[in-house]
Amino acid sequence: KRVSIADVFINPPEPQRYIWCKRIPFDALSLLAAHGGTGKSLFAMQLAAHTSTGRSFLGLETERIKTLFFSAEDSKDTIRRRYAAICKDDGLDPAEVESNLIVLDATDAPCLFHEVYINGVRTGEPTGHYSELKYLIETEGVGFLIVDNASDSFGANPIDRQAVTKFIRALVRLVRDAGGAVLLLSHVNKVTAKNGKKQTDGEGYADSAAWHNAARSRLFLNVMESNGNLSLGHEKNNYGKKQPPLKLAFRINGSSLQAIDAEQDATSEADN
Repeated sequence: KRVSIADVFINPPEPQRYIWCKRIPFDALSLLAAHGGTGKSLFAMQLAAHTSTGRSFLGLETERIKTLFFSAEDSKDTIRRRYAAICKDDGLDPAEVESNLIVLDATDAPCLFHEVYINGVRTGEPTGHYSELKYLIETEGVGFLIVDNASDSFGANPIDRQAVTKFIRALVRLVRDAGGAVLLLSHVNKVTAKNGKKQTDGEGYADSAAWHNAARSRLFLNVMESNGNLSLGHEKNNYGKKQPPLKLAFRINGSSLQAIDAEQDATSEADN
């Protein structure tokens, strides 16, 4: 597709839009990585409840959008318990949330992309479940897809750069017609995992660097203090300035997350 740039001054393109506070861009895939048990699934479920209603999340604005949460890890009962707590703690009406949020228990059929052999050549291709998900997204007008998580939904070699890139592009295609976005959850890579939860460098993604390279934005949820508080780092943004870390904590009952300081980066947001 040939792209014209001659008229960008007189007919400027629209500014890059984000679903959540300049961290999750439209028309792209964002990656959220964390150690197992850190709380990334809970974070993503809570985010989905807020994007479906357009309510601010952790003190920062969201874009109201039809959202689909694809749960390859947690089954029906766990999902229902978590959303009961999230809606109660955040003051959300479950019926209002569900009117703009689809939650799928995909634990029996999690794989969206797998390895196949075509004419003796190994390659990666979307599965039949991917096609079913595509139909649902198109039928329901979904604009924001959250996939939890990469290790369950990706059935090819995780260090095969071509397969990883092909998978990520296939996920983006699911919402591209709606101009939407994808958030893919993943575990950290083996080196980061061996270094433990005190890891602070930027290698917070799984396996091949292709996971980092193909994502347009990358978030890293990490335990930073002995009291269990968390830091949500913004490790990459291809479309603009990386945003400062968010300091988070579990509520006393552990049912959901809250910002330690809801105005912690208000000045930064205003400057951008």
